[in-house]
Amino acid sequence: VFFTIMFLFFQAIFTWAAPFQDAVEGGFGYLGGLVHNWLDESHPLIAGLLGDGLIGGVGSVLTFIPQIIIMFLIIAVLEGVGYMSRAAFLMDKIMSRAGLEGRAFVALLSSLACAIPGIMATRTLPSAKDRVATMLAAPLMTCSARLPVYVLLTSIMVPGDARIGPLGARGTVMFALYLLGAVSAMAAAWVVKRLTDRGGVLLPFYMEMPPYRLPRPRAVALMVWDACKGFVKKAGTIITLTTIILWVLLNVPMRSEEQFSAHCAANAECASVAAAVEEPSSSTVKGDDDETVTDPEELDKLLEAQKTSYTMDNSWAAKGGKAVQPVLEPLGFDWRINVAVLSSLAARETFVATLGQIAAAEDPEEPSAHLATMTYQQDTLTNKAGDKLFNPATIAAILVFFVYALQCMATAGAMRRETGTWKWPAIAYTYMLVTAWVMATLTRFIIAMLV
Repeated sequence: VFFTIMFLFFQAIFTWAAPFQDAVEGGFGYLGGLVHNWLDESHPLIAGLLGDGLIGGVGSVLTFIPQIIIMFLIIAVLEGVGYMSRAAFLMDKIMSRAGLEGRAFVALLSSLACAIPGIMATRTLPSAKDRVATMLAAPLMTCSARLPVYVLLTSIMVPGDARIGPLGARGTVMFALYLLGAVSAMAAAWVVKRLTDRGGVLLPFYMEMPPYRLPRPRAVALMVWDACKGFVKKAGTIITLTTIILWVLLNVPMRSEEQFSAHCAANAECASVAAAVEEPSSSTVKGDDDETVTDPEELDKLLEAQKTSYTMDNSWAAKGGKAVQPVLEPLGFDWRINVAVLSSLAARETFVATLGQIAAAEDPEEPSAHLATMTYQQDTLTNKAGDKLFNPATIAAILVFFVYALQCMATAGAMRRETGTWKWPAIAYTYMLVTAWVMATLTRFIIAMLV
């Protein structure tokens, strides 16, 4: 029953939230377009910072507010009904296989919202070794910060009408990702308990069962409100600051018209767009949908996208992304994904903000749709220039990387406060990043062979 409820839970996240998400995305796209229309001619730098950096970056994260609301609404209802306590009690036997008890499940379940309250919930565990094992496992539980990444990439990889029997394929993929995180958390706890040589007898688990009852609307509303407020607050502080820094790194050093003209003369695609802008009837240019573009306004947009792409390809951020390319290339990543991954080491949501910023700079009106059409700019170990960047193998590698990697400095800080040492946060960061790289690389090559 528990697994059935969780399965339907993820189906609802996609089905119910889709129209609201489209409306929010359309609203931010409209705002970004207005900023460019107002400021492009007089203040192009400010237009880029506001339209692509802030609205494109932060807006791409806030687009997932409908999913956050639905997720916490269902969790709050299940908790208010009295079901979650019973789920914890039923999981006690399963948790014991990892050397933990039912109280550890409560801590791990709390980590579905955020790993920080999950780590703090380990205070209820009587054994110090149980607390450490649970702390090192808690970040593997899929927190709400991963949700925007999962939803974005799953939406690109899986068509909206794809189904597995009567169920939506997108919701099934989401359920599998959450299940993979939970199973991995259990495996990590088991390994830690064996390495720390627990010994002794596992203590019995006691929990008071609340009666089944109708949830209190006020309590449900407060839980949803607190979750959304925390998500928006994070977007308004950490993500906003990060997107501003990234916008600067993606646009510095600035390129002159003479440098762009020289680049365009040596680049066939850019040269054809420039020629079409000068004489629309003399050249043929195809858009993302492979249809010939003849409208002067659309041609101007394509040329502006070429300028933006040229600037980004030669920016400081691109140099940083290309510097780590040897490490991340086996995963199928290019410098744009590398930059997004590096930014996500502080907070996971900045991955979406970074990609949203890059896509919004080239297509302010439909940045999410533009991500699906982006291509590799040069050959990699498993891809050739011109292949789709977000192909199934690469998307699967990114998803698996986010399942295992610890990309949250706040979580490391909470672990430091609870253990009184930086030893365990350092161990957590190291083992999770290594595991993420290995598992993502394996996933990349397996999917590449199958597809």
